[in-house]
Amino acid sequence: MTLLLALLACSGPDTPVAPSVLDLRQDYPLPPDGGLQLTSPDLFVPAYSEHIFCYYGTWLGPDSAVNLLSSYQVLPYNHHNQVKSVPEGGPPDGTLEECDEEDMRAYQPFIDGVPPYDIAGGANLPPPSESWNQMDLPDGYAVKLDQGRRWVLETHYVNTTDQDLLVNSAINLGFMPIEDVNTWVGVLQLDSGPPAIPPGEYTLEFDCAFQTDLEILVVSSHMHENGMAYAVDFLPQDGGSERIHEVPEWNDGFRAYPKLDVWEPGELTVIAGEVFRTSCSWNNRTEDVLNFPEEMCTTLVVAAPIEAPLGCYDGLWRE
Repeated sequence: MTLLLALLACSGPDTPVAPSVLDLRQDYPLPPDGGLQLTSPDLFVPAYSEHIFCYYGTWLGPDSAVNLLSSYQVLPYNHHNQVKSVPEGGPPDGTLEECDEEDMRAYQPFIDGVPPYDIAGGANLPPPSESWNQMDLPDGYAVKLDQGRRWVLETHYVNTTDQDLLVNSAINLGFMPIEDVNTWVGVLQLDSGPPAIPPGEYTLEFDCAFQTDLEILVVSSHMHENGMAYAVDFLPQDGGSERIHEVPEWNDGFRAYPKLDVWEPGELTVIAGEVFRTSCSWNNRTEDVLNFPEEMCTTLVVAAPIEAPLGCYDGLWRE
């Protein structure tokens, strides 16, 4: 029987709203049989405004294995829609608030999009009409969802119109039998930390040295509209360098639909001490220094074996 986690009890897509508000709330598809749906409350986005909403909860079921993810949001107004892991403490379950900048940097992506593994060659997928951020892992691979895991649904909406919007977001998770898991998968967020981008053209580089041996499954990149170019280089212990991910001409479309480079298990492996070097270039056309959240420089890596999400911020690792 499908387990539906209803995060909003008092309203829904059929609840009447004021005529001045454009109601874009949707009834999203249910999760796979036996799966879990995380659904945001109704989200009000005034005209000409930008909001990053955080909605908190806790997984109270048993230790579980997640092998499918689909993310649903109102396009084209959504910038990202993620499930992140929350450290001990944090706001109580059921809290809906504007995301705090410090919290956004502290929370690690719990599950990130992984394209289906019947897609050949790591080519970027075209954005589907309903769900872009999808995960479909190789057989025997899964993300561990521990009992008591605190999570936050982080969803970012940008309203460039002259009309107020009412929207909602959802994420569906599918489970596999935990006894069938051969390899645990996790997300590594390799981040520059808050950049300080002066007016004009500017490039920032940072290194993250891996702490353990890993097989890399996916690498993707994230900047905002001031970006010019993005690159990730693999620096193995033999002193060489291999460019494994590149967006030579960045445009704002990559902000919502990132380029994904994909490897089959075992095709790209790293050993402890080897490095991923991220390079971000921007053109700041303003007269002010740009910082977070106006701009970011973040490489997301899906890798195995990992049982909990990790983050590397300007070269320093933290759980």
